[in-house]
Amino acid sequence: MSCAAGEARQSGGRSLPRGLGLEDIDAIVAHLSGPLDADEVHFDDDASRKWPQDLDAITAAPNRLPAGADPRDQVGQLIGTTQHTKNSRVLSRLVTAQWLYGDPLADPFRTLRQTIATALDHIVTQVHGAGALVLLDRAGAYRKGLH
Repeated sequence: MSCAAGEARQSGGRSLPRGLGLEDIDAIVAHLSGPLDADEVHFDDDASRKWPQDLDAITAAPNRLPAGADPRDQVGQLIGTTQHTKNSRVLSRLVTAQWLYGDPLADPFRTLRQTIATALDHIVTQVHGAGALVLLDRAGAYRKGLH
């Protein structure tokens, strides 16, 4: 099941882009980078819940990628075609890795855990407030295999 890149899904009353099933990583990154593009990024309690929820909802999209390929190679191939600006490279890597990680056929040995944790660590360096701790905890959970 996939939707056109311009269609959206709802998450907590917010519209989210649904282009990931069609490998439209640029649209997803543009959406997720919005809160991170400010010079001072402050994730309060509300933002620290919404941003990871959006990430999870977006990366829950099914994929049609061939099974059996090394998921790390697939991440590299998928993000190699995206345009990169501030935060976009790390967000592209995070979105793509989490998308593949969510599919047991795409990442059966859970090799992308460290990639996801590292991307979250990079994002945390830009975030102040409660959201930084939420993202640090999330990175730790991926490292430990708890997510």
